[in-house]
Amino acid sequence: NLTVVHVTMPLTVSESWKGVLRKRVRGQVLERDRNVVRNAYNRLMRETYGGREPVFDLAELESTLPDGSRRFFMRGADTVFTMVPAYASDGAHLNAAAQRMVAERLLVYLATLPERDG
Repeated sequence: NLTVVHVTMPLTVSESWKGVLRKRVRGQVLERDRNVVRNAYNRLMRETYGGREPVFDLAELESTLPDGSRRFFMRGADTVFTMVPAYASDGAHLNAAAQRMVAERLLVYLATLPERDG
């Protein structure tokens, strides 16, 4: 009687152009590049499980502004979603207000899942 709920991979805030330059000079991996991989994984998860098994889309919540628009950049023809900077405490983790928003959405999502036949 266990329901497994899949959760998309969290996103991070992408660097400003200054941060990109600084990391490129130092040979460091960019958060932009990491978000490309996260987005690809999340797309695969949605395609694989969406409509068949429960998927809580954390990445969508992290990238959606209060007005419903989403934070992203383009990599070629691909839209790459990123965390809304105002939701981040350090660029990679949700601040207290965003944690509460996500927790509330998760509880509502869980409460609306259909009951499983036991």
